[in-house]
Formats: sequence, structure tokens, C-alpha cells
Amino acid sequence: MIGPLRKLFRPRGASASMATQAAIPAGQRVYAIGDIHGRLDLLDAMIAAIALSQGLPVHTCNPKDFRGIRGLQVVAVGPT
Repeated sequence: MIGPLRKLFRPRGASASMATQAAIPAGQRVYAIGDIHGRLDLLDAMIAAIALSQGLPVHTCNPKDFRGIRGLQVVAVGPT
């Protein structure tokens, strides 16, 4: 299943060996969040859930978007 996805997202003209060279360092995670059909509330909920599951704070320019989420540490950054 992953093979067709790699082929789909491979840059044009890239060989299969180029596609397998990129790697995430051991012990690190990357979260990729795709289309949520214009539902920013769902995006905020997913970000909050990931942060809570990892025990991490959320850094945001819009702290009000995360109000009322119990246990979530929100750090305001930039203009609010």
C-alpha cells in the first residue's frame, strides 16, 4: 500500500532511490494533517489532541481557539 503513495508523492523526475533517502531521525515524530474540509475547529481539536497525548504545549497566535480544553498548556506567541 505504501509503494503507490510514495510513487504518487515523488517529485517529478525523482528516482525511487531519491524517495527513500529522506528519513525522520530516530526518536522524533512528524504529524502531517491534511484537508479537514474547512473545519478549523476540527484542526484545532486535532492539534490539541496531539499536544495532550505527547504532554506538549501548543504555541499559537490564537490562544482563544484552545480555550476550555482541560489539561492543555497554551502559549501565546506573536500578535494576539
